[in-house]
Amino acid sequence: MPAYSGTPTVVRWWYVGDRNGKQVEVSKDLTITLTTQGGGTNTIGKAALGFTSINTVTPILFVDGSANNRAVNLFTDATNVLVADPQVVTDANRGLGADVTGTLTFRITGTPA
Repeated sequence: MPAYSGTPTVVRWWYVGDRNGKQVEVSKDLTITLTTQGGGTNTIGKAALGFTSINTVTPILFVDGSANNRAVNLFTDATNVLVADPQVVTDANRGLGADVTGTLTFRITGTPA
C-alpha cells in the first residue's frame, strides 16, 4: 500500500499561540483510516494531514477491527507520523515504525500548511 493520501476527519482543532496573539502552531485531533500504513515506507506524511512541519503526535484511540481496542505508540521525525505496534512479535522491532490497518484517532501539533 502506498503512503497515506486520504482525507483525515478533523474531530477538533485550535491555534496554539503566544500572549501577543501570534499564530505559532495548530493542534488538531484527527481520525484517519489506515490500510497497511504508518511505517517507514508507507508513511503518513505531513502534507496529507495539512501541515508543513510536525512537532508532536499523541495517540488517542486505535481500532483494528478486533474485539478489543489496542494500544499503539506514535512518534514523528517532523515529516511523518510513524506508528509503533507493541504487538509486533520480534522484540527488536516493537519500537520501530510499523504498517498497521485500522482507524487511528490522534492529536497532532505543528506548523499548518
